[in-house]
Amino acid sequence: MANALRGLGVTGLIRQHRLHLPSGRWARFDLAIPSRRIAIEVDVHPRHDETAGRLADGSRDDRVAAEGWVTVRISRADYHGRFTDRLVEIADQVRAHRPMSEPAA
Repeated sequence: MANALRGLGVTGLIRQHRLHLPSGRWARFDLAIPSRRIAIEVDVHPRHDETAGRLADGSRDDRVAAEGWVTVRISRADYHGRFTDRLVEIADQVRAHRPMSEPAA
């Protein structure tokens, strides 16, 4: 995944990036671009399709959003059915995204 995104021009990717939250808890992202505050989660495990998994993912996304992070998710359907198209969409999102700490031009 990281190599494919790099091939599309995405730079600054960190695998298994950890973010310490004000609550004292940690969030770990499958991939992240810390300089842009973008987390990329690859949700291929069946747990992410279950109600409890979706609720946990949403809650974590809300906590990291409060810290200025955007979470981009790749679903199992994306991964198995439209992998390349989804990666192109993510690369476009990364290029267009400005973190909260950067003023818009």
